[in-house]
Amino acid sequence: ILSDIMMPRLDGIALLKILRSDASLRDIPVILLSARAGEEARIEGLGAGADDYLLKPFSARELQVRVGALLELTRVRRQHERELRRAHEELKASEAALRETDQRKDEFLAMLAHELRNPLAPIANASELLARMLGTDARAQAGIQMIKRQVTQLTRLVDDLLDVSQITQGRIQLKKEILQLDAIVTHAVESVGPQL
Repeated sequence: ILSDIMMPRLDGIALLKILRSDASLRDIPVILLSARAGEEARIEGLGAGADDYLLKPFSARELQVRVGALLELTRVRRQHERELRRAHEELKASEAALRETDQRKDEFLAMLAHELRNPLAPIANASELLARMLGTDARAQAGIQMIKRQVTQLTRLVDDLLDVSQITQGRIQLKKEILQLDAIVTHAVESVGPQL
């Protein structure tokens, strides 16, 4: 839009303010034309939102060059805005895909924990039966006690997997307890005993 600062019933600054206040017209390039020289008039026009300010008299060539430059700037700005919108949409799509993948992972872990829990009860029961059947044989009882401890540890791990939804929501609770160091070392040695 080319608008003269001095128009009957509506000056160029007032028109510019109306254009800039309407969202559908806000990005239309506006060049104000004026015979008023001086820095203050120019600052007033540019401060009101004009894209350029031309002082009369000006040549047709100058007007043509300024309009061409302004239209090119507008085209580039709109292209950048389109690219930004496209990048924003791609980012939103990626975020949705990540959320879906994360949800599937949580569902998989919950299902895995449930399936791992199923064989633990029969193993625990079998170790109890073996303990009763083998009586007082010290080596057999030590092996059975190791099996029971490992089943208990595995059960705790599976329970932690079942709590995955609480973990992902930040609602995990730490349970503190006092442990005997010698028991921890004994269990660690037992777990690697066959390899030693």
